[in-house]
Amino acid sequence: MLRFAAAVLTASFLSVTPAFSHGELTHVLGTVSGVDANHLTVNTKTGETVQITVTDQTNYRNQNAGSKDALKIGDRVVIEVQEKSGNLIADEIRFASPTKPLP
Repeated sequence: MLRFAAAVLTASFLSVTPAFSHGELTHVLGTVSGVDANHLTVNTKTGETVQITVTDQTNYRNQNAGSKDALKIGDRVVIEVQEKSGNLIADEIRFASPTKPLP
């Protein structure tokens, strides 16, 4: 029985692992503190401020409006980025507005 439980646990771990793999992409999670035409500034939960470059190839996803124009300061983001020449380049930005207004 112990071998069976170990086999099931191992199989379930191996089947979940690929879902977290995005090749060379890394996730940045936080709150938008600045937006301009080519950059996005994000404050992370660890207190870091991260500057991310956006391009014409950056994809935007939101439950209401998935466009660059809908992204604003105070939105929560999960950004898939890749590092190129020391810069973080956004591949995809998933965002949502906070449910309560910020103080």
